[in-house]
Amino acid sequence: MRYMKLWPKLTLLMLAIAAMAVVACSDGDAVAVEPEIVIQTVIVTEKGDTVVETVVVTEKGDTVTVKGDTVVVTATPVLPATATPVPADKPAPPSKSASGQLVWSTIADSGIGSGFNAGNLCCGAKMMSVVETLFKPTHAGGPATPLLAKTWELDSTNSPPKYVDVTIESGIMFHGGYGELTADDLVWNINDTNPNLSETLGTGNISITDGSGTWAGFLGANATEKTGDYSVRINWESFDPRWDTWFFGQDGLGAGIVSKNAYDTEGEEWNQDQLIGTGPFEMTSWQRGDRAVFTAVDNHWRQTPEVTSITRIAVPDETVRLAQLATGDADIADVSISNVSEAQRIGMTAKGSGAARMVTMMFAGNLWETNHPTTGEELDIVTYTHDLPWLGNPHKPADSNNPAGMDDMEQARLVRQALAMSIDRDLINEAALSGLGWPVYIPYFDINNPNWDDKWKIEYDPDGAEALLDQAGFPRDSAGKRFSMPMF
Repeated sequence: MRYMKLWPKLTLLMLAIAAMAVVACSDGDAVAVEPEIVIQTVIVTEKGDTVVETVVVTEKGDTVTVKGDTVVVTATPVLPATATPVPADKPAPPSKSASGQLVWSTIADSGIGSGFNAGNLCCGAKMMSVVETLFKPTHAGGPATPLLAKTWELDSTNSPPKYVDVTIESGIMFHGGYGELTADDLVWNINDTNPNLSETLGTGNISITDGSGTWAGFLGANATEKTGDYSVRINWESFDPRWDTWFFGQDGLGAGIVSKNAYDTEGEEWNQDQLIGTGPFEMTSWQRGDRAVFTAVDNHWRQTPEVTSITRIAVPDETVRLAQLATGDADIADVSISNVSEAQRIGMTAKGSGAARMVTMMFAGNLWETNHPTTGEELDIVTYTHDLPWLGNPHKPADSNNPAGMDDMEQARLVRQALAMSIDRDLINEAALSGLGWPVYIPYFDINNPNWDDKWKIEYDPDGAEALLDQAGFPRDSAGKRFSMPMF
């Protein structure tokens, strides 16, 4: 446990240093693709009139949610940030790659366990657009925009629903001549992902895919069934409102759709090191722990890439990655924030994918319900052992330190509001993230979301924050301290 003391500047700061992609800009013939930085700065937020959370910063993330007593990390699709670039001392060196071919110097290799779901297909296959999923997040269509899915309909008979009927697009071809994607492939892939069924209805292995235990709890022993040439019924044990994003989208667990024909034809050993998907890139070479080559698929059903190939090379040493940029041996490199300015000085441009995750500091303990929401059972409230400034207690609205005419709920709201106002988000963004992040004021709701309203923005106002704490009944003591706050 760490403690933060509220001193005169009311500074609350948690820094997360993340990796990023730096892209070479050149006047040569090479086509430049700019993978964007996976970084976001989230500083602080409130939640309506009853603030219960303060978001402090974000760090690089894919689609992972981490939960703890007081910190939550969640993935959020967002627009790329615009950094204030450091002037280049000289132009970027010419690329040593042929036109249309990119070399990406990265921290680790592709992040693929095997070419089928039970063998931990996982995240790199989706990240490099080799495999596709039923849904994907887009700014225009939301977090569950149809991808392989053409139509879908949730069970309307039961509440909560027990299944979803999905129809996929027709005419989608697998890489390598392994035929068309059909309902048979979808059924086999989903059942192979489920540890309860992968041995009998999948590849014959116990599934160790990304989040296999979560899949087991979600699907139970319920098999996915074929209902037509391009349609299936996905049955589940426990309905999850994230079924389309977390389980069958690009923004969640690592399962994807690969070719059943390739597995049946070539066997398990071959499929350990081969990956036959439907995405706009085909994995044409893979040397575990070293490099992977992803080649553009001509006339792809959805979008043909603008480059011919991307070679990802695992280079753990960042100084070597920077040197590769400086010599033209790499066109893209993962670079930590501390070295962004160095890369910019040699002509590089910082970009990101637009994905980010938020690190949330929770004001844990604001539990105000007295009865269970579904059973009506009376709840035992055990979080109000101590009277903490940021916790509102509706069960004991009057206590010894409330100012006259102010109940405990209002007192705590003022404290949380003051903390939200005390953070200079723009300064933290520039100092900690080189201007590559942007502020967020509400957890899980980004300012780039089309539904955002500036009325939720919290301006940096340290004087106003001081006044609110005075109003809430927490003046400074002789040492300038108002109260101590544990941070986990």
